[in-house]
Amino acid sequence: MLPEAAKEHSQAGARAFVKHYIEALNYSFQSNDPRSLRSISSDDCTVCAELIAAVQKLRKTGGEQRGGLWTASKVSFVPTQPANAPIALVTVELAEGLFKTGRNAPAQEIRAQRINQEYRLSWGGRVWELEDVRNL
Repeated sequence: MLPEAAKEHSQAGARAFVKHYIEALNYSFQSNDPRSLRSISSDDCTVCAELIAAVQKLRKTGGEQRGGLWTASKVSFVPTQPANAPIALVTVELAEGLFKTGRNAPAQEIRAQRINQEYRLSWGGRVWELEDVRNL
């Protein structure tokens, strides 16, 4: 469920939305259930569709992820962007974990690392949506 703070049409609301999106991403991969991601992703977001498809594939093949959680340690915004389409610069801390592509597949190590990303958001009139994510 989208937190109230993430429903605000403000920079603080956009920041809360980005953090919520990352929490939804973690939940989706830990539970093999993409519904929370789907509900907050724009239909035009290619990366979002790829993430949702990856979770669906894990569910279908019996794969799993343990650990490897993402945490947004820093969220800032590119200046002079329109209020309805901000670009968030996000530093993500990725924790160690294990990932299996299928029930009988060998476990692959997820290494702890820091990732810098760009999140392109849009205000849909009532809620934020993610339009695109890019690694920097």
